[in-house]
Amino acid sequence: MHYHDIATNLKSGNGFAFSASQQIPWVRDSLGTPRPTALRPPFLPIFLSLLYRAGVEPMGVLGGNVLLAGFTAWLLYRLSRRVGLDDRSACIAVAAYLVYPPFSAFTVQLVTENLFIPLILASTLMVLRALDRRSTLDHGIAGVLLGLAALTRPTALLLPIVLAVPIRRSGSRGMQIAALLAASALVVTPWVVRNHLVFGHFQPTATSSGRNLYTGTYPPGRGRGNLLDSEQPASILAALPGRDEFGVDSVYAAAAVRNLREYPMQQIPLAASKLVRCWFQVSDRDMFRPTPRSLMMNGPLLALGVIGWYGLWKRRAPHPWVPVFMVAYSMFVHVTSIATVRYNLMSWPFVFMGVGVAVMAMAGASERFRLNRSPPCL
Repeated sequence: MHYHDIATNLKSGNGFAFSASQQIPWVRDSLGTPRPTALRPPFLPIFLSLLYRAGVEPMGVLGGNVLLAGFTAWLLYRLSRRVGLDDRSACIAVAAYLVYPPFSAFTVQLVTENLFIPLILASTLMVLRALDRRSTLDHGIAGVLLGLAALTRPTALLLPIVLAVPIRRSGSRGMQIAALLAASALVVTPWVVRNHLVFGHFQPTATSSGRNLYTGTYPPGRGRGNLLDSEQPASILAALPGRDEFGVDSVYAAAAVRNLREYPMQQIPLAASKLVRCWFQVSDRDMFRPTPRSLMMNGPLLALGVIGWYGLWKRRAPHPWVPVFMVAYSMFVHVTSIATVRYNLMSWPFVFMGVGVAVMAMAGASERFRLNRSPPCL
C-alpha cells in the first residue's frame, strides 16, 4: 500500500519517499534506497506517519478510522440541520451513511476517503456558515479545509476557484472571497515548493493526473478505472522505461491530448458511461449496464435523494445550492477523467440528506392517509 509505505518512510526519517518495492522498476537501485515521490498526495501519509510516531500500529489506525466515521456522521447531522432538515430527517441521513456498505468497507482500509469525505463535509458546513454570517474568518477557515481536501485527493484542487463564483453571487464580498482563495493556496503551497525543490517541477497535486486523464479519454477503456499494461498501446509502454514518475506522467498527459484529438466523437459515449459509473458499479465488459446488486442498492437511494432535494429547493432551504454544487463538481471532475463509485463517494452524504427528507415526507403522507381512512369513533 502506497500510503502506508510513504508514512513508514516519513516515520523513519527518509522523507516523503517510496521504498524499493513501490518504485518504478527502472529507477530502483541495487541497495533498495528509498526515493522521493509525488505519486500520492501528502495529507494521508503525513497523518498516518504522525499516528505511527505516536506509537499507533497500522492495525490501530483502523480504530482511528472508526472515530473518523463517527466524526463524519456528526458533520453530516450538523450539515443536514444547517440546510433545513428536521431532527428525524437528519438522523435518517446519518443512519443511511452509517449502514451504506462502501462507507463501512473503506473504514477498515487505509484509503483517502476516510479523510477526504469529512473534509468535504466540514468545508461545506463552513461555507454555509460563512454565507450566513458574512465573516471573513469563516471564509478563510473554509479555504483551509478545501486546501486540505486538495492535499488528500487531487480532484479537489480547483474546487475553491470554481466555488468562488457562486459564493460571490450569493453576497460574499471580494475580501472574503480573497480570504478563501488565499487560505486554500497557502495550505497547498508547501507541497508545491517541496516538489519544485526535490524534482524541479511544478506539481500542485500528484504525478498520477496525466495517467488518470489518459485512462478517462481512452475509448477502449470504456470509462472505467486503471488499465492493465496489456490493455494499453505498445507505443506508450515503450516510451516509459528510463523516465522518472514526472516523465511517465507527461507521456500519459500527451497521450490524453492525442485521445481527444483522434477520438473526439467517442468522448461523448465515454462521458455518458462515466456518468453511470459515478453512481453504479459497472462490469469491465460493459459501458452502461450497472450490476444488478448496484442497481438495486443505489437506484432507490438516488431516486429518493433527488426527490428530497427537489422538496428542499421548493421549501427554499438556506443555500441549498452549496451541497448540490459539491455533487455537480464531483460528477464533472470524474466524467472528464476516470469514474468509479469509490471516486464519487463524496457525493453520497449529500444524497442521503435528500433521502432523509423524502423518507420523512412519505411517512407523513402515509400517516395522513391512514388517519383519513380510519373509521369514525362513533
